[in-house]
Amino acid sequence: GMGAFGRGTLVPFAGGLIKTPWKPVVPTAEGKKAVLWTSGWTPRYQGETIYLARATGTEDGPPFIKMRPEDMDAGGMETVFPWRESDGDGTTVESHHKLQEIAMGIRNPVMLIRIKPSDLGR
Repeated sequence: GMGAFGRGTLVPFAGGLIKTPWKPVVPTAEGKKAVLWTSGWTPRYQGETIYLARATGTEDGPPFIKMRPEDMDAGGMETVFPWRESDGDGTTVESHHKLQEIAMGIRNPVMLIRIKPSDLGR
């Protein structure tokens, strides 16, 4: 009786709250793409440079700094994040927001492994 009627009206309401992850809404260099096909490593425009950045873990400086090859010894491993010059250093509100998105993006961190030259032949 009344229970079936209540559930029947609740289903369309709940269905309206569910969003499709396949809808192309994220602007990329190749046009808009679905959220599931993008990450912080996805270029926003053609020719954009995305740097490897290490998290500093400090409050009194920039939260990320660019990695250079000489920053890591052979055989070393480190978690790195995508960083663009347009993301800034966290000194403005906009830059702080962009850097928070980088740090909290679940598909952004990757493990960088520098292989020893002697291991290349294996």
